[in-house]
Amino acid sequence: VVYVSVTGPDGKPRPAYAAKLEVKNGKYQGEIPLALNDSPGGWTLKARDVATGVEVLTTFAIKQ
Repeated sequence: VVYVSVTGPDGKPRPAYAAKLEVKNGKYQGEIPLALNDSPGGWTLKARDVATGVEVLTTFAIKQ
């Protein structure tokens, strides 16, 4: 199980996009249903393995 959290370009967490996901064989594929009025800029997605605490970060951008 992995806990996923998303942080907006203002550095504030977006709890509506957080989720606990079941990962199989170390992989997961899915989508983040972003809102049309979400702020443009750089966003951060953090995935943390619930059992081990190992974290991975990635970033993505929303353009205007």
